[in-house]
Parts: sequence; structure tokens; C-alpha cells
Amino acid sequence: MQRRLAVILGLAFCMGTAATRFGGDEPTQAGRKVKNQFLQILYTRDILGNAELCGCSPEQKGGLPRMATVFHERQKPNLATLKVDCGNFLPKSDDPWADIHGPQTIRGYQALGYDAINVGSVEAGYSVAELRKLRDSGLPLVSANIGDAAGRLLFSPWRVITKGDFKIACIGLSAKGPAGEGVQLLPTEEALKRLQPLLAKEKPDLVCILGDFTVNEAVAVARNSREAHVILSAKDLKFAPSTNAFIAPASGQYGSLIGRADLRRNGPTFEFEAELLPLTHAIAADAAVLKLVKEVGETARRTITLSPHRLGALDDFANSLACKTCHAREYEIWEASRHSHAFDILKEREATTRIDCVACHVTGYRKRDAGYFAEHVGCESCHGPGRKHIELMTTGKGAGAPLRAGKESCQKCHSELNSPIFTFEYYWSKIQH
Repeated sequence: MQRRLAVILGLAFCMGTAATRFGGDEPTQAGRKVKNQFLQILYTRDILGNAELCGCSPEQKGGLPRMATVFHERQKPNLATLKVDCGNFLPKSDDPWADIHGPQTIRGYQALGYDAINVGSVEAGYSVAELRKLRDSGLPLVSANIGDAAGRLLFSPWRVITKGDFKIACIGLSAKGPAGEGVQLLPTEEALKRLQPLLAKEKPDLVCILGDFTVNEAVAVARNSREAHVILSAKDLKFAPSTNAFIAPASGQYGSLIGRADLRRNGPTFEFEAELLPLTHAIAADAAVLKLVKEVGETARRTITLSPHRLGALDDFANSLACKTCHAREYEIWEASRHSHAFDILKEREATTRIDCVACHVTGYRKRDAGYFAEHVGCESCHGPGRKHIELMTTGKGAGAPLRAGKESCQKCHSELNSPIFTFEYYWSKIQH
């Protein structure tokens, strides 16, 4: 599905230390020997449009306002800091709320002041026209292998950035597909070969490759780029692979974690350490970024063109009370659950106009016009419209289908993002009927 991007312009997982030797000569700068240089790299990945937390659960992690706080606290006047994103910062192109969360993320990223942002496989799923709009957003985007149908690169393949005594080349790569309309992914090996003469001419102190890699993909990139010093990042990395480059672990899904890689240069040797910092409720939200993403979200919600898709005709619904006649025990269990007053949470938080939240707090939601059959999460939210079923069971006429529900019914709303500690077996035991 094509989307329009309305661009509205502790607990740490330590990877230990990996030391790798590059070259044979001790580096010099301004005619003097350079020793004991430090660089901090703060990196993110797989934000997937999670700019603003909905607040459904206190266990939710992530959010750009918390990220801004960590960025601010970790930056020190005497410590060179590079801020990068490894890709997949936008919501997926078929996300029903991409037109809201996309602009929120773009504006939030502009405020966070990234030095380089890789265009990942999620972004590659947008159309070439949408990617050209994204290119004009002012974000420091890089991609050495995302091109149009003719193979022309849509973004700058790299950025050269100076931080302290380091001259850093940040290269963007995406190792996966599928690509959107008019977009193609060039092989990573080919993209790296194209950059070799440019790197030889530029002579950066540090070559940093940004990508949304698996471990095997990151190892392959390291082998195809002898110039690389650090690769950010590899998903499900359990130990540091033996390669010519340091491979850092991926930060968490939906921005639940920020990665930090510390670099120490002593003569010709680089030493790295990496850790993952959780973005929990213990981290205060940056007030300015929180205000920004809320304002952008509200603007997008007012101007969004809703899809003609609809869950079902509202006259197909009955109501939970109608189920009580035959299912009295089940009705009592539902009435005592939080589902029976789910919409009240939105009222308490003054969020009844947040159409990207309403869908999980009502029965019979229609995306076509943001309408719904009834407030609260009733029987038909999980079992589907019940009018025809009731007609069949009471009169013997009609075409009512079995109204069964299961794990998938719950996970439509109780996703990893909205309910990070949700397990079907545990919560089903509370409402089993």
C-alpha cells in the first residue's frame, strides 16, 4: 500500500571490549602524535515511527522525548559525540497511521540533531516519489545502495563529519528488501566498491557503516569493506564476531533502547565498547521535544485523509448487552474487566480525538471516517459483528458465522509496542470464558 508522507517541515547489555589494529603507522595531526583520543557514538535503530508513546502501559519503552533526554545527558563538553541512526526510523509504508507517525518522527529527528541517518529497508519500502520528498526534509540522510529504477542513487551515499580530532565517514547501507514502487536496492558489495576510491581520496580517520543488518549481513559487509572500522548495527548479536571491523549490537525495537559505542584510539589501535541503554519510564521526557511531537501529531490527525477501508457496516453490530441473554457468565466476566470501560482511559487523558488510539478502545471502529459502534472494548471487538449470529441463534434464520476469538484477536491491540509485558496465556487466565 502506498502512503503519502506529509512531511511537516543500569540495565546495559555490554559487548565487552574489542581492539582492532588498522594500518601500521601511528596517526599524526598538525605535526604531532595523537594518542588517547575518545569518541562516543550514540546510535538508534528500528524506531518505526514510535515518536510519541500512547501511554497505555507504564511499561512502554522508547519515545523521542526520552531519547532527547538521554542524548542531552550523555553529551559532555569535553567528549566528542557522534549521533547516528541505523535505519527503519519511519513507520512501515502499510502502517495505517503512517500519515501521523511519519511526520512526527521526521520533525522529532530534526530536533534531535542527528549527524547521519541511514535510509533502511523500511524506508526503501516507500515509493520513489515519497523518498524524494523525504530527501527534501532536511534530515542528514545517507544511503549508498537505494536508487531509482535506473539505478541512480536517491540519497548521498555518505557524510564526512568532524568530531573532536576525528574525521568520520558515515556510510549508509540497507541489506534487505522489498523495495517500493520505482525503487531498487543495489547489492551492498557493489555499493562498497564504488566508495573505495572516494575513501582513499578522503582519508577519514574512522569509517562507520550504518545499516539495519543481521549478524551474518554485518559480517559480510565487514569482509567486503576493509576500510570499515565500526559497523552499526547487527540484530540479535550475542558476541563480537571476529572481523576486521567492530560490529555493535542493534538498539531495541520501537526505540526501546539507545546504543552507545565508546571508541578509544591509542596510536594505531582502536578499542571499542558497546552497551544498550533502556528508555524506560524512569527517564524523564524532554519537554520541548514532547511538545513538538504532540503538536505535529495533532496537526497530522486534523489533516489526514482517511482510507475508505471499513471494519464492517455498523448495522452488523448488536452490543455486548445483547450477548448477555445466552452468555450471562461470559458477560459478567467481561463487565468486571478493564475492557468494559476502556474508553474511559482516553477520557481521563483527554485523548478521545487521537484516532490512532481510539481504535483499540472502542467496538466497531471504522478507519473510513474514524467512527465506531460503541465506546469500550465489547464482545464484538474480539468476536466480530454479532447481529447475524444473534438472528441465526434466536430465529434459525440468517447466515451467522461462528464467532470465535483467539490469541490473534488480542494481539491486534496488545502488541509489543502497546503492551510490552503482555503474554496471552497469563492475561487470558484473567478473563477466560
